[in-house]
Amino acid sequence: MGDLQAKAIDLGIRITPHEALPQSLVAHPLREVRYLLVAHPDYFKTHTVPKSPADLAAHRCMTLGYGAFQNLVEFTPADAADASVAPPPVKVRLNTPLTIASSLGLLQALRADAQTGVGLVVDFVAEPAIAAGQLVQVLPHWQLTGSYAPRMAYAVHAPGPRIPPKLRAMLDFLLQHAKAAPR
Repeated sequence: MGDLQAKAIDLGIRITPHEALPQSLVAHPLREVRYLLVAHPDYFKTHTVPKSPADLAAHRCMTLGYGAFQNLVEFTPADAADASVAPPPVKVRLNTPLTIASSLGLLQALRADAQTGVGLVVDFVAEPAIAAGQLVQVLPHWQLTGSYAPRMAYAVHAPGPRIPPKLRAMLDFLLQHAKAAPR
């Protein structure tokens, strides 16, 4: 995605840590993105509810199957606000017989079969399904770190002396929507 102009792309959305943004792009932060562990509510009728990250070893899990997203995950307690005194992360290797390269694909698999297991899904995909009662959050008192650490969604575009009106309109819409979105 580094060379948007060569691909005739006016605007892209990048979900990444700030330090991984290409220096050749102008980036506008939209919102923080987190990853959540979720499962079908009926899954826990036949499986024990994990109380700690180590308990995930007893469950089939699905993770995102691309880039740094793999089956070694790290957690810190969600209430460890001060990183200078936070305990070291808890590392767990998940039993991942299946990886899917899309949070939407993971969502569909989890909703389709109550026995699929536990999935690692991006928050903006998981939260509507949680609100609708289609999924439940697993280990809500733990925060994913490491390769699944929170990151920022950015609207990115090529630099230039002026922003074309259609790009300005879309940027304004995205930035306004990002401010109004509930978090």
